[in-house]
Amino acid sequence: MRDQFVKAWCTIHKKNNNQLGDKSDLTYETYTQWVIDRAAEYGMPYTLPRYLSSTTPELPLPLPPNTQEKYQGKMADLNRVCATWKRKYEEAMSKVEDNDVEILQHKHELLNKERQLIEKKAQIQAQSARLAQFISRKECIDFFAAVHPNFEE
Repeated sequence: MRDQFVKAWCTIHKKNNNQLGDKSDLTYETYTQWVIDRAAEYGMPYTLPRYLSSTTPELPLPLPPNTQEKYQGKMADLNRVCATWKRKYEEAMSKVEDNDVEILQHKHELLNKERQLIEKKAQIQAQSARLAQFISRKECIDFFAAVHPNFEE
């Protein structure tokens, strides 16, 4: 059966922009009509495909309220829900802003402590340099040995 379709396809030529036809100059109205005729001629075992637009059901819309009172009640309910979500959003955003402020404060404190640590290290290095000028290494070891009896080189 496939060979028959391949052979049939070889006999097709384009008549104009929107028409295909058999090389025997029989003109068909559209390509689809030609395919339908060809399928009927060879007795194809499947039905013609239906277009998607004709098979998709329309989505049902929500039913509107019957009276103005029901409509106003529904609108009031929706407004309450909307207000609730807006309030929750504002609360969450305020918490985020508070957390951002706390993070900035902690970063500032950390930077101050790091500066203080750097200053202390610089002071210790300066004092060690001055100390090294006045006493020898032997005197330094003797001094620390007296202060800490278990001190070793």
